[in-house]
Amino acid sequence: MKKYVSECFGTLLLVFFGCGVALTTGDVIATSISFGLTLGVIIIVLGPVSGAHVNPAVSLAMAISGKLSWKDFILYVLSQLVGAFLGACLLLTITTDGIRNGILLGTNSSLHENVGEIINSVIVETILTFVFVSTILSITHNKKNSSIAPLVIGLVLLLVHLFGFNVTGTSVNPARSFGPALLAYFVNGSTVPLLVLPIFVGAPLLGGVLAALLYRFLGNRYLESDECCTYEEEEVSCPHCKHEENKDL
Repeated sequence: MKKYVSECFGTLLLVFFGCGVALTTGDVIATSISFGLTLGVIIIVLGPVSGAHVNPAVSLAMAISGKLSWKDFILYVLSQLVGAFLGACLLLTITTDGIRNGILLGTNSSLHENVGEIINSVIVETILTFVFVSTILSITHNKKNSSIAPLVIGLVLLLVHLFGFNVTGTSVNPARSFGPALLAYFVNGSTVPLLVLPIFVGAPLLGGVLAALLYRFLGNRYLESDECCTYEEEEVSCPHCKHEENKDL
């Protein structure tokens, strides 16, 4: 249960601080820094417990890559969705009207008047999520990178927010979009966030799948080399490089 509570709490914090800054400032730089910094801290604090995915797209990529069981994937996603909704609820308690600077509870926005605008939003979210998740898979490939992983992942999330904020509001995280959109509907009857929600769920998941497939294709080639083995347990066979005894490696 610790893993699932960790994912729920981490996603709550991400929505509360990230969407909170978006709501209260409407500033792209401040919002980008908030999301990146918050995620970095979450990884440092909760990473040892659950891996600090706090994002269904990341969890899906981890499951496809064989780093997460499908059972845990389902429970991780449920925990993340609950955490995102609770984070939005907490955010609502500290706002006087729920709407500031034209941003409703930090929900994502997307032009959806025609098919071209929808396709543009899908492409942007897919590419940004692909870059973000690919970074996570690459940096966590080797345990030696654990000390710099929070910084690198946080900076990449900051970067994708800088790019996508004025286009879609930047999701790259289905849970982050789900929580505020659902609460906005319950509180103010706002239907637009729910109408565009499929974009911010489907596109990030697609980006995560593409990142995982690329990782499996390129990563497996790397794992087959003699440099792959980082096993520290005694008398354990590495499933990739086939070293029989790796205790001295």
